[in-house]
Amino acid sequence: MSAQDVPDIAGDDIPRIGTRRAVHAPLGTSHDEETILQEAQRLIYGERQSEYGPGHVEMAQVAQMWSVIIGAPVSGYQAALCMCALKLVRARNNHKRDSLVDGAGYLGLAQRVIEGR
Repeated sequence: MSAQDVPDIAGDDIPRIGTRRAVHAPLGTSHDEETILQEAQRLIYGERQSEYGPGHVEMAQVAQMWSVIIGAPVSGYQAALCMCALKLVRARNNHKRDSLVDGAGYLGLAQRVIEGR
């Protein structure tokens, strides 16, 4: 995707990126009805938390592993920001709604790390 292919987000003619239903969206909710931010919040406070535990704990664990791998201290906050950066690169290279939802989710986890919840 080149810079020319990126839609003008200020315009009213933003193309839809598919109409598939969210895998675990509440009944009657589709991607067209649920915003990216709403979906990210639903996932990090619901399904992902029940599958993986509290996000701030998981980001602390990721940070510990990265610290060992790179040989420098990494915080849970930094780990969440780096995961968001990965999703932004993916979105830039191949736009998929899922990358934007995940990016927003990692920013939400960064906030949870700061709040300790």
